[in-house]
Amino acid sequence: MPDSASAGRSGPFASAVDFVVLPALFCAAVVAGIVGGVLSGWLAWLWLSGPLGQVVSGAALLVWLCVMYAAVRLAGWATASRAGAGVCAAGWTLAQTALVWAGETGDVIFAAAGINHAYLFGGVAAVVLAVVFTPPSGARDA
Repeated sequence: MPDSASAGRSGPFASAVDFVVLPALFCAAVVAGIVGGVLSGWLAWLWLSGPLGQVVSGAALLVWLCVMYAAVRLAGWATASRAGAGVCAAGWTLAQTALVWAGETGDVIFAAAGINHAYLFGGVAAVVLAVVFTPPSGARDA
């Protein structure tokens, strides 16, 4: 059985709802990814400011990764499938890819600080784990 967002719902408007909800989730994830990627510059600034800044930056990164994980899981729960979670993860990852490719060297948005690499790779890990741990459609009914 395919894991579409309408698999857990019945009725004439189930696919119409998917037609609206999934692209909206994708667009929201792209916007959140771009805004979050630009704002992650503050993590690099804090990281380079000294030991206290590194602690604050690391704590802020952990909180942000937990928020991203929860948001992707929430999208999967709201659509009752992995499709919603997958669309959010794809949108966020696409936004990060666009930010990395913004310039010739790739460091236009993301400084060459370790915290920015942790943001990128940790973010990808958080959204992928959120998709993997989202139950497939129909799993909640059993």
